[in-house]
Amino acid sequence: MIGRLQRRSDFTRLTEEGTYVRFGGLWCRMIADSHLEQPQVGYAIGRSFGGAVQRNRMRRRLRVLLHARANQLRPGLYLVGAQSSLLTAAPADLGRAVDGLLHGITKHYE
Repeated sequence: MIGRLQRRSDFTRLTEEGTYVRFGGLWCRMIADSHLEQPQVGYAIGRSFGGAVQRNRMRRRLRVLLHARANQLRPGLYLVGAQSSLLTAAPADLGRAVDGLLHGITKHYE
């Protein structure tokens, strides 16, 4: 299960203290937090990505892919973003990018 990143203080904390990982057009700022019961994920898809429809579509696609892989995320705070190069990515390509990003996250914590 994945929770939502909602508090402004969590976003600020990620900006100030978070570790940055990138893979295949995706990026993530993260902080491990053992006090949390589950990972909390927020999405940062900026206006440079495209119009509102494209941004919301990418957010939904990422949400589905991350929920399917929730067991690979440690409890903590995660802010995930995408570059506009993924705007037309096939589902398989986006899935591989998410897998690579999660591998980078896991590798960082080892």
